[in-house]
Amino acid sequence: MQLTQEHIEALSSVDNEHKFGVLATTMDGEIHLSSIRFALTSRMDVAIIYRAATLKSANIAKVPRAAFQLDNRQAGSAPQDATSFVRATFIGPVEPLNAGSAEFEEVKAMYLRKIPEAEPFFKAPDIQLCLLRSAQIRFNKGVGKPTEVLTPA
Repeated sequence: MQLTQEHIEALSSVDNEHKFGVLATTMDGEIHLSSIRFALTSRMDVAIIYRAATLKSANIAKVPRAAFQLDNRQAGSAPQDATSFVRATFIGPVEPLNAGSAEFEEVKAMYLRKIPEAEPFFKAPDIQLCLLRSAQIRFNKGVGKPTEVLTPA
Protein backbone atom coordinates (compact mmCIF):
# COMPACT_ATOMS: atom_id res chain seq x y z
CA MET A 1 0.00 0.00 0.00
CA GLN A 2 1.30 3.45 -0.86
CA LEU A 3 1.83 6.09 1.79
CA THR A 4 -1.13 8.50 1.67
CA GLN A 5 -1.54 12.12 2.73
CA GLU A 6 -3.46 10.89 5.81
CA HIS A 7 -0.46 8.74 6.83
CA ILE A 8 1.96 11.62 6.22
CA GLU A 9 -0.15 13.97 8.35
CA ALA A 10 -0.36 11.44 11.22
CA LEU A 11 3.40 10.76 11.10
CA SER A 12 4.24 14.45 10.81
CA SER A 13 2.11 15.14 13.87
CA VAL A 14 4.07 12.56 15.89
CA ASP A 15 7.33 14.01 14.53
CA ASN A 16 6.28 17.51 15.62
CA GLU A 17 5.30 16.40 19.14
CA HIS A 18 8.09 13.95 19.99
CA LYS A 19 11.88 13.97 19.89
CA PHE A 20 12.72 10.38 20.82
CA GLY A 21 12.07 7.00 19.27
CA VAL A 22 13.72 3.58 19.43
CA LEU A 23 16.43 2.50 16.97
CA ALA A 24 16.96 -1.25 16.51
CA THR A 25 20.26 -2.42 15.03
CA THR A 26 21.76 -5.89 14.81
CA MET A 27 25.11 -7.58 14.52
CA ASP A 28 26.11 -11.23 14.80
CA GLY A 29 22.52 -12.16 15.63
CA GLU A 30 22.31 -9.78 18.60
CA ILE A 31 19.73 -6.99 18.64
CA HIS A 32 20.62 -3.62 20.15
CA LEU A 33 17.94 -1.03 21.04
CA SER A 34 18.68 2.66 21.58
CA SER A 35 16.40 5.52 22.58
CA ILE A 36 17.54 8.22 20.20
CA ARG A 37 16.42 11.63 18.97
CA PHE A 38 15.08 11.80 15.43
CA ALA A 39 13.55 13.99 12.78
CA LEU A 40 11.50 12.85 9.81
CA THR A 41 12.25 14.15 6.32
CA SER A 42 9.47 15.04 3.89
CA ARG A 43 10.03 11.63 2.25
CA MET A 44 9.51 9.95 5.65
CA ASP A 45 13.15 8.94 6.04
CA VAL A 46 14.45 9.07 9.63
CA ALA A 47 17.35 11.43 10.38
CA ILE A 48 19.45 10.38 13.38
CA ILE A 49 22.79 11.40 14.85
CA TYR A 50 25.20 9.41 16.98
CA ARG A 51 28.85 9.29 17.91
CA ALA A 52 31.15 6.89 16.08
CA ALA A 53 32.26 5.19 19.33
CA THR A 54 28.89 3.58 20.05
CA LEU A 55 27.53 0.09 19.65
CA LYS A 56 24.84 1.34 17.25
CA SER A 57 27.58 2.84 15.06
CA ALA A 58 29.53 -0.45 15.00
CA ASN A 59 26.34 -2.39 14.23
CA ILE A 60 25.35 -0.06 11.38
CA ALA A 61 28.87 -0.20 9.93
CA LYS A 62 28.64 -4.00 9.79
CA VAL A 63 24.92 -4.35 8.98
CA PRO A 64 23.73 -1.05 7.43
CA ARG A 65 20.05 -1.79 7.95
CA ALA A 66 17.86 -0.88 10.91
CA ALA A 67 14.36 -0.32 12.20
CA PHE A 68 13.11 2.75 14.02
CA GLN A 69 9.88 2.96 16.00
CA LEU A 70 8.01 6.03 17.11
CA ASP A 71 4.62 6.59 18.64
CA ASN A 72 2.56 9.36 20.18
CA ARG A 73 2.16 8.04 23.72
CA GLN A 74 2.61 10.61 26.45
CA ALA A 75 4.56 9.11 29.35
CA GLY A 76 2.97 9.84 32.70
CA SER A 77 -0.07 11.59 31.26
CA ALA A 78 -3.76 10.80 31.38
CA PRO A 79 -4.85 8.04 28.98
CA GLN A 80 -5.35 9.32 25.47
CA ASP A 81 -8.24 8.63 23.15
CA ALA A 82 -7.38 5.19 21.75
CA THR A 83 -8.50 6.18 18.26
CA SER A 84 -5.75 8.83 18.11
CA PHE A 85 -2.93 6.43 18.95
CA VAL A 86 -0.28 6.30 16.19
CA ARG A 87 2.68 3.92 16.03
CA ALA A 88 5.05 3.44 13.11
CA THR A 89 8.12 1.34 12.46
CA PHE A 90 10.44 2.50 9.69
CA ILE A 91 12.61 -0.21 8.13
CA GLY A 92 15.42 0.22 5.66
CA PRO A 93 19.08 0.85 4.95
CA VAL A 94 20.97 3.35 7.07
CA GLU A 95 23.20 5.72 5.14
CA PRO A 96 25.77 7.98 6.81
CA LEU A 97 25.76 11.36 5.08
CA ASN A 98 29.02 12.97 3.97
CA ALA A 99 29.81 16.03 6.09
CA GLY A 100 29.72 19.15 3.95
CA SER A 101 27.61 17.61 1.18
CA ALA A 102 24.44 19.42 0.12
CA GLU A 103 22.29 16.61 1.51
CA PHE A 104 24.18 16.63 4.83
CA GLU A 105 23.66 20.39 5.20
CA GLU A 106 19.96 20.15 4.25
CA VAL A 107 19.26 17.28 6.69
CA LYS A 108 21.34 18.93 9.45
CA ALA A 109 19.35 22.17 9.09
CA MET A 110 16.05 20.25 9.21
CA TYR A 111 17.23 18.25 12.26
CA LEU A 112 18.33 21.40 14.12
CA ARG A 113 15.02 23.17 13.38
CA LYS A 114 13.36 20.36 15.30
CA ILE A 115 16.07 19.79 17.93
CA PRO A 116 18.08 23.02 18.31
CA GLU A 117 19.71 21.76 21.51
CA ALA A 118 21.58 19.18 19.38
CA GLU A 119 23.79 21.91 17.85
CA PRO A 120 26.80 21.11 20.15
CA PHE A 121 26.81 17.49 18.94
CA PHE A 122 27.58 18.65 15.41
CA LYS A 123 30.81 20.21 16.68
CA ALA A 124 32.13 16.78 17.76
CA PRO A 125 34.63 15.36 15.26
CA ASP A 126 33.14 11.85 15.38
CA ILE A 127 29.46 12.70 15.02
CA GLN A 128 27.58 10.84 12.33
CA LEU A 129 24.42 12.16 10.70
CA CYS A 130 22.55 9.34 9.01
CA LEU A 131 19.32 8.70 7.20
CA LEU A 132 17.36 5.52 7.66
CA ARG A 133 15.95 5.40 4.13
CA SER A 134 12.45 4.06 4.65
CA ALA A 135 11.89 1.08 2.38
CA GLN A 136 8.88 0.03 4.42
CA ILE A 137 6.75 1.64 7.11
CA ARG A 138 4.58 -0.48 9.40
CA PHE A 139 1.79 1.87 10.46
CA ASN A 140 -0.91 1.54 13.12
CA LYS A 141 -3.56 4.10 13.98
CA GLY A 142 -6.04 3.34 16.72
CA VAL A 143 -6.11 0.30 18.95
CA GLY A 144 -6.76 -3.17 17.61
CA LYS A 145 -6.48 -2.15 13.98
CA PRO A 146 -4.24 -4.23 11.75
CA THR A 147 -0.82 -2.97 10.72
CA GLU A 148 -0.67 -1.34 7.32
CA VAL A 149 2.57 -1.92 5.44
CA LEU A 150 3.37 1.21 3.50
CA THR A 151 5.95 2.12 0.92
CA PRO A 152 7.05 5.72 0.41
CA ALA A 153 6.54 7.19 -3.05
